[in-house]
Amino acid sequence: MGEADYGYGWRSYDYAGHHIVGHRGGVAGYRSLILFDPQKKSGVVALWNSNTSQPGGLEFEVMDMIYHLPFRDWLELDKTGGDPRTIARAENDDEVSSGDGGGRERKRVRG
Repeated sequence: MGEADYGYGWRSYDYAGHHIVGHRGGVAGYRSLILFDPQKKSGVVALWNSNTSQPGGLEFEVMDMIYHLPFRDWLELDKTGGDPRTIARAENDDEVSSGDGGGRERKRVRG
């Protein structure tokens, strides 16, 4: 493997009295997040095919579970009636990747 020079993109946080490190981002059609506690050797990584930042808050729900903190609705599912399909509907791209390398296809519209 050749030289890799990128490594300064980590965010460092103090969360609930713990030092955590993470980053999130994406490019057209792909999103990712990582958040972990180096001392506990625990964290979360999520990768998804979408242009939306949803499921925003997932990393903090996981960290709250790791730290045994009281539940907080970071994903805001209570606002959507708890229906996880609402997150998928937040995507506003007219095309989505099929995920099989076969290119792009039109989204089906539900009526």
